Amino acid sequence: MEIRRGGGTASDKEEKIPKEITYKHSISLLMYQSNQDIPVPESVFIGYLGRKRELSKLMPSIPDNPSLEAGLAALKQSDYQNAIAHLEAVCELELDDAAAQPLRERNITKAQTGLVLAYRDTGQPEKAIAICQALSQSSNGKVKNWAVKTLADLSDRQPSTAVPSTPAADPTGFVPLSGEPTGFVPKGTRPPKSQKRFRRKLPSVPPDETDFSGARASKGKSSPKNTLAESSSDKIDPPLPIASEIEAPAALTQTTPEVPTRKIVEEREWRQAPRAKQWGPLPVGPGLVSDIRPLWVLQGVTAIAFFWWSRAVLRFAEVTINKILALLPLLRPIDSFDRDPTQFVFLTLAIVLVLSPWLMDGLLRFFHGLEPMTHAQLRDRSPDAAKVMQRFCRQRRQLRRPQLGILPTSTPVAITYGNLSMTARIVVSEGLLEQLGDDEIASIYAAQLAQIVNWDFLVMSVGVLVLQIPYILYWQVAKWGEYASDRIERPLLESLFRTVAALVANLSYGCYWLLSLPLLWLSRQRLLYSDAGSVATTGNPNALTRALLKFALGITDDIQKTKSTSFLTESFDLLMPVGYSQAICNWLADAIWSWDRVNPYSWWLTWGTGPTLMGVRLQRLAHYARYWGLETELDLPELPQKLGSPKLSRAYIRDTLKSTVSLILNSYKRLPLLQTALIISLVLGLGLRIFLWLIGKIAYFMYIGNLVWLSQDQRGDLIAACLLISFSISILVLLNGYFPDVKRRTALTEVNLTEAIANSQALPADSKTCCLQGKLLGRRGLSNGLGQDLILQTGSLDVKLHYISPLGPIGDLWNGRGLRPRDFIGQSVTATGWLRRGAIVWLDLETLGTRANRTSHSYLPIWLTIIAFAAGVWGSYLIWQT
Repeated sequence: MEIRRGGGTASDKEEKIPKEITYKHSISLLMYQSNQDIPVPESVFIGYLGRKRELSKLMPSIPDNPSLEAGLAALKQSDYQNAIAHLEAVCELELDDAAAQPLRERNITKAQTGLVLAYRDTGQPEKAIAICQALSQSSNGKVKNWAVKTLADLSDRQPSTAVPSTPAADPTGFVPLSGEPTGFVPKGTRPPKSQKRFRRKLPSVPPDETDFSGARASKGKSSPKNTLAESSSDKIDPPLPIASEIEAPAALTQTTPEVPTRKIVEEREWRQAPRAKQWGPLPVGPGLVSDIRPLWVLQGVTAIAFFWWSRAVLRFAEVTINKILALLPLLRPIDSFDRDPTQFVFLTLAIVLVLSPWLMDGLLRFFHGLEPMTHAQLRDRSPDAAKVMQRFCRQRRQLRRPQLGILPTSTPVAITYGNLSMTARIVVSEGLLEQLGDDEIASIYAAQLAQIVNWDFLVMSVGVLVLQIPYILYWQVAKWGEYASDRIERPLLESLFRTVAALVANLSYGCYWLLSLPLLWLSRQRLLYSDAGSVATTGNPNALTRALLKFALGITDDIQKTKSTSFLTESFDLLMPVGYSQAICNWLADAIWSWDRVNPYSWWLTWGTGPTLMGVRLQRLAHYARYWGLETELDLPELPQKLGSPKLSRAYIRDTLKSTVSLILNSYKRLPLLQTALIISLVLGLGLRIFLWLIGKIAYFMYIGNLVWLSQDQRGDLIAACLLISFSISILVLLNGYFPDVKRRTALTEVNLTEAIANSQALPADSKTCCLQGKLLGRRGLSNGLGQDLILQTGSLDVKLHYISPLGPIGDLWNGRGLRPRDFIGQSVTATGWLRRGAIVWLDLETLGTRANRTSHSYLPIWLTIIAFAAGVWGSYLIWQT
C-alpha cells in the first residue's frame, strides 16, 4: 500500500472522497493532487472515467470538447446553458502546464468573467458572487477592480444574500463554481515556486487569441444565410482586452430595468393591403414629384456645395494645425498646409468619383463582410424582386442589371452606389431579406433601381465614400485605443495614450458630421423620387409602406438587441431608405406621423437629419394607393387640396409665400435655441450695424471726429462684432425659457409622454421638464466620447439623450473621477431634463442616475451661457481693435 505525503494510506484518503462525487469535482481532485505531487488513487481515476461516460448520457449540457470560444459565442447569443457548460469545463480542464501557464491563466480569467454574466442572468447570483470573490484576489489590477465592483453590484442586487468575507486566493488556481457541499476544498499549500505563478504579469497576446466575441470567421466562402449569426465587424475590430471585456459586463450588473424587450416587427398587425392589378401613371401636382429636373438641379448644387465645403473644412483644419504647431516647442508648422487646397480637393474628388464602385466594394468587404450575390440567389430569396429587376432593365434597354451584394448583418440595410449605370451596385443585408416579405423586398429593389435611373446615386456615392474616411478613422481609433490603452501598465503613459486616442476619435467624428451637412438636403429629396419610382414600377404602394415600416422597426429592434447603434447603420445613413435616428421611435409611428405631416415647422427642423420624415412619405404612398382605388395599408388623411392640384395656381403661390413669411417671422419662438439665436442675431446684428453706420455718417457731416470710424469698416470687423454681440444677447435672453427649473418629484408618466410626443403642434421651444426611467443603451468607451449614441429605452418610447460634460466637447479627454453617461450603459437609470420634439424626440439631460446612487450631471445650460459670454467678449474685442 502506497504511503502519501502528509501521512495516511491510500484507503484513508479514498474514504474522505464523497460518494456523490461529480464529474467536475473529479477533475478538480485530479488537478489538485497532480499539482501537489500526490498520486491519484486508481479507484478515483476509474470512477472519473466511468462517471464521465455516465454523465455524458445523463447530462448533455457537459460538452465532449469544451472550448472557450464556443462558450463565449454561446454567451453572446444568450445560450446560457451551453455557455455555462463550456466555460465551467474550461475552468476545470485547462492544462496545468508550465509552458502554457500564461495562456491558461488568461483563458481561466476570461471563462470566469463569462460565468459571472451567465450565472447572473440565469438567476444564480450565489455562484457569480463566489467567482467574483476569487477574482478579487487577482494580481491583475483591472481584473481585481472589476471583480470588486461587480461583487458590490451583485450584493446590492441580492440584499437578502449575506456575502461572506472574501477568502484568500486558492493557491491551486481552482475557483469553485458553486457552493455545493460536495465541492472539493483542497488542503495544504503549494510549493513556494508555484505560489508565484498567478502573480505573474499577464503578457500581451496576438489579437486572435483574445477575441472575446467568440469563434473567428471562417476564411472560406459561406452563404450569406450562414454568416448572419456572425457579426461582420468582428472580423476587423480589435479584440477587446481583458479590461475591456470586464468593463462591459460590469455595466450590466446593475438591477435590470423593468423594460420589456419589444418584438416590434412580429407584434404589429399588418393589414396586407393589395397591389394594383393594372396601373397607369402617377398623379402629378406641386406637392408630388412629377418632374425629375428639380432633382437634377439639386444634385448639381449639392456637388458644388460639397466641393467648396470640403475645401473650407480642410483649409480650416490646416490653418488650425499650423497655429497649434507654432505655439508648441521643438515643432514647426507644416509648409504644405500654407498652400491653397482647392486643386488637391478637386483631384481627390475626381479620383473618388472614378474609383467609387471598387473603393466602396473593398470598404464594405473589409469592414462589414460584403459578399457577392447572384441574380439566381436573389430569385431564390425573393422571386418578385428578381422579376421586377428583370422587367425594369428590359424596359430600359440601355440599363444593365446592377451587380448585387449582401451583408451578413441582422439589421436592415439597402444601399445603392456607383458612378455609371453599368457599374452600379445594389447591396442589401441578410436582415432585410429575412424581415421583409417578397413583395416588400421587390419594392425596396425597385426604389434602388429608381435611384440609378434618376442618377442621384452618383453624387451620394462620392459624398458618402468621402465621409467614410473620417468615420472609419473615428471608429478604428476608438476601438484600437481601448485595446492598446488597457494593455499599458504605466498609468501616466496609459492616460496619455488614451487622451490622444480620444482626441483623434472625437475630431474625426466631428469632421464626419461637418462634411455630411451639404448632402442632407439631397439625401432627403431623392427618397421622394425613389418612392415614386418604386410605386410606378411595382404598382404596389402598400408593399413599400410596409417595407419602410419594417425597415425602421428592424433598425430599432437591432439597437435593442445589440444595445447600441450599429457603425454600419450610422456611417451609411445617408444612403439608407430610412434614417436610423428617425427609426429609433418610429415603432410608435401611429402617434408620431401626425407631427411629420401637420406641423408647419417640420421641414425646418430636419436640417440636421438625413432621410425625409416618415409621415410625409407614408402619406404620399397612401395618396398613390387611393389614386388607383386601392385599400391603404394605413389610415392616413388625404393630402391637402393644394398638394393635389394639377398646376401651380396664383392662390397656391400666394398662400405659400404668405405661410413662408409667417413662419420666418414667428421662427424666433419656435425653433431650437441655437437656431433661434442665429436668426435673431442676424436680424438684430444687421440692424445694429446699420444704426452705427448712420451714427458715423451723421458724425462725419457734423464734424464729430471721434465717431466717424463707426461708418468705416473695411475689414468687416464691425459687422462681425454686431452679429456676435447680438448672438450673445439672444442666448442670454432666451436661455431661461428653454431651460426651466426641473421638478424632480414630478415624473412624466408613459401616457403623458406619449401624448406629449404625439402633439402635432409640439416644438423644441415647448420644453417639458420630466423625469424618465428606463434602460440606457449606447456604445461604450471612446466610441461614445461625445455622447453621440445615448438612447433611453422606456416602456413605450426610445428617447435620444443629449449630454455635455463639465469640460464641454473635450470632457472625454480628462480621465478623472467624474461619471459619464456611457459608464451607465446597460443599466437601469433615471433621467431628468427637458423633453423636446423635433424631427426626432430627444431629452436634454440635466442628471442621469442609477439605483446605486451614482449620478452624472449634464452642463448644457452652463455651456450655452459660456458660449454667449465668449461671443460677447469676442465682439467687444473686435470693436476695441477697430
